[in-house]
Amino acid sequence: MGRPKGSKNGVYTTIEIICKICNKKFYVKPSRFKRGTVKYCSEICQNKGFKGFKHSKGSRKKMSISGKGRKFTLQHRQRKSEAQRGSKNHQWNGGKSIAGGYLLIKKPNHPFADRYNYVRFHRIVMEEHLGRYLKAGEIVHHIDGNKLNNNIGNLRLFPSISIHIAYHGYLKYVDWALQNGVELENYTYGAGTITTGKWS
Repeated sequence: MGRPKGSKNGVYTTIEIICKICNKKFYVKPSRFKRGTVKYCSEICQNKGFKGFKHSKGSRKKMSISGKGRKFTLQHRQRKSEAQRGSKNHQWNGGKSIAGGYLLIKKPNHPFADRYNYVRFHRIVMEEHLGRYLKAGEIVHHIDGNKLNNNIGNLRLFPSISIHIAYHGYLKYVDWALQNGVELENYTYGAGTITTGKWS
């Protein structure tokens, strides 16, 4: 795995190891080398090596117990955070995430990005279609009910949440009318009137 370096009175103080990810040479104490767990030169390479890896329940419990009461310096926490941020993290998914059934895209410079810099993708699609940012109160509706189908043909823009709620009320009215054989009429719900499926 490596060779000893830096002897003192015939006792080697460090051992050379080759990083499994970047092939960089680095040195560790013999005590760490004997454990057989040293494979990576940095946390960045370790994150890459651990991509897709999952600890067993027993291992997670042991790590939790060993970390209790342990305190790190501010500089150490900052370095650790930086080493696991964004694309450096082994769980990085290309800036995409699923939350509440919606696809989120990382957009740090978007005016309506959340605290984690993510924006719902269906809003981005509608913004690109309109050529402008959506207003805070505007709602994008998925016509087929599939929150992951973000094709522009499946999206409909409502000027406010009240009108969007009214539209859902209309859909429930249509379902009820079809189930009970009732002829569809003009329907008023919340804000606006719907005639033959269109807002007046």
